[in-house]
Amino acid sequence: MAAEASWVVFLLSLHFLPSFATARCVSDVKSHATRRSLLRRSRESLAWIGMSVGHLSIRKALASNDIDREKLYDDIADSYDNLDGGAIADFLGLPKMRKSLLENARGRVLEIGIGTGLNLPLYRYETLESLEGIDVSKGMLRNAQKKLDSIDPAFAKNMVKLQQMDAAYLKYPDNSFDTVVETFSICVFSDPEKVLKEMHRVLR
Repeated sequence: MAAEASWVVFLLSLHFLPSFATARCVSDVKSHATRRSLLRRSRESLAWIGMSVGHLSIRKALASNDIDREKLYDDIADSYDNLDGGAIADFLGLPKMRKSLLENARGRVLEIGIGTGLNLPLYRYETLESLEGIDVSKGMLRNAQKKLDSIDPAFAKNMVKLQQMDAAYLKYPDNSFDTVVETFSICVFSDPEKVLKEMHRVLR
């Protein structure tokens, strides 16, 4: 497998909370620049905590062997963008990180756990041959379809296929894709190692 022809793209999931870097009370800092820096870092830490708590609550629910994963995500599909998108994500610069990451996507692309389609507006479709997005939840895919319907450029709509599928059991032959994308999903898969092996299997 030629390394230059194959890409695996990850945005690291939220597995830990950032540490607070304030050694002194902000009000005691005489340097305005330092004060602004500490305030900014404190706000960022609080934002990370807010997002992390949301992810941790989902992970806790998924820890139960009896949980219906599809139903869980169906139930939160309409509000999920408030967790991985919205004002907190914008404040932390996550859309810019996603866009920078997705600029590496080329050729035939598979996105694992596409969810509500937050990545869909950020791809450079002129570099893609096709894009297939999978998710275990019909509710998530329904929201992703809404984003796809309003996407620009319009020709991208004909390149994208959304379908329900378990990431641990991909229904594709070996060496099917030039790029495999995953963002913020590894931490909620019941068997992340199996998902990673499947991603590697279908990657050229």
